[in-house]
Amino acid sequence: MDGDGSESNPYIIRDDHELQSVTEQLDANYKLGRDINASKTVQWYNGDGFEPLGNDSTAFTGSLNGSGYIIEGISINRPSTSFIGLFGKTNSSNISNVGIENIDVTGQSEVGGLVGNSINSDINNSYSQGMLFGEGSFRAGGLVGYNKDNSNISYSYSNTKVQSDGNNVGGLAGKNENSTIIKSYSIGDVNGSNNNLGGLVGENNNGTVSNSYSTGNVSGEKEVGGLVGENSNGNISNSYWNSDSTITENSTDVSTDNTKSGVPLTTSQMQGSSASSSMSGFDFTDTWSTLVLLLLFGASRLPKLFNNIGKSITAFNEGRKELENDKKD
Repeated sequence: MDGDGSESNPYIIRDDHELQSVTEQLDANYKLGRDINASKTVQWYNGDGFEPLGNDSTAFTGSLNGSGYIIEGISINRPSTSFIGLFGKTNSSNISNVGIENIDVTGQSEVGGLVGNSINSDINNSYSQGMLFGEGSFRAGGLVGYNKDNSNISYSYSNTKVQSDGNNVGGLAGKNENSTIIKSYSIGDVNGSNNNLGGLVGENNNGTVSNSYSTGNVSGEKEVGGLVGENSNGNISNSYWNSDSTITENSTDVSTDNTKSGVPLTTSQMQGSSASSSMSGFDFTDTWSTLVLLLLFGASRLPKLFNNIGKSITAFNEGRKELENDKKD
């Protein structure tokens, strides 16, 4: 790889094998040099797929700047292994400007599309899209399994369908503990058979969730919420969930937190020009836009981050044209 791994001259990753080689130097700095097709990882390691970057004993402590490029088709099939994701475990790391699409990720506990276990780390302007399965007892999330110990997720989102038999399962993060999620969202469905499931976060424990939203259907046994499944001494502000989504709690012992964290809004209230008045806590001048999400989510109008990565300028222009055409009609 080009570069020397320093902050000023990071290694440049240009293919799936160079991406996998990050395991050889987990404390270095990296940058994507192009979109990466990782679909062949489904055949790697006798079907186990991509080996997560960092694990429980040795975390990734460097940085990755995706430069707006996309990693497509990552496959991880390690149902008996925990700390699973593109990054299995990070500590004091920085991950930014990267999208992972068409993921197929299966792990035990601490399972996330981008990061399984994030400790004192920052994730900014990044997203995940695809399928994720948690086979173990705890913490699975579309973007991050366990966001803990002063970690931050900002300007990020997940369109990942998450399914897990364990506790603490969320569309964006399985558990947010002593950490912050801000200006982020999830639109994927969350399904499970246990406790603490949320459209955005499964459990928010002494954490902060602000200026965020979720729209997916959520089902579980107990403490199931449209935005957050269980909020334990956490702070939730200016955050919303779609009351038209199906929120299913199987237990007859209904939690007082059930669908209560965050502000419920109908689909129409969250779309188009209605969003700016209904979601009054959002800054629609500098942070959010109510554009048409053509690229990833079809022609439904929901608030979109101005700071999105990849092909966001194309989406902006196409969305503006469709809105103008709607006005003409």
